[in-house]
Amino acid sequence: MSCHYQPLKSSIGKSVACRLPPIVASRSNRAHNRCCRFAITAVNLRPEGDFSFRVMFVYSNGNARFASCELVKSGPILLVDDDGDDRQLVESVCRSLQYKNPIVHFENGLQLVDYLRATTEKPFLILCDINMPLINGLELRRKIDEDEALRRKSIPFVFFSTKALQREVTEAYELTVQGFFEKGDNLEQLTVRLRLILEYWTNCHHPNAL
Repeated sequence: MSCHYQPLKSSIGKSVACRLPPIVASRSNRAHNRCCRFAITAVNLRPEGDFSFRVMFVYSNGNARFASCELVKSGPILLVDDDGDDRQLVESVCRSLQYKNPIVHFENGLQLVDYLRATTEKPFLILCDINMPLINGLELRRKIDEDEALRRKSIPFVFFSTKALQREVTEAYELTVQGFFEKGDNLEQLTVRLRLILEYWTNCHHPNAL
């Protein structure tokens, strides 16, 4: 099945009807053991690139219900690194790559944990160094995994460190991180690797972005 939606520039930031047939598909709803048809009834587009849509489900017994889904890609990038110069450099490269996400700086992992427990934002990505004071990056990741509320936020967690020692990489993936990258030896390498990370997570579906 292919569906074509042709948004108008004037629809940005507004709820608009999709240019789709009233009923776009018919599927079996196993949970209710009866036929379920659904239609996308509205799409809300935002200038920063996020969007949400509203779906109407119609069951064979005549009942209907609505559900909404939101895809968030403009949430803040959380940058955890005790080196202030490196944090500024990473932010500068993100801006040069035309990413407009807010970038929130943290000097250590405990600051990040406090932020995550308090915020109502949906962060786009955590970029974290390995060697930091108070708790290192591996201890930080473990602390997030052990906190059910923080773990359920499902924020992609990527190590972005000066060095990648084998034992640290192995332990990191045992903690189910979503990537481990070296910053590189020069600005060009840093830029290439940041572009790869950001492009991947911009296009990747994950629970925090749905």
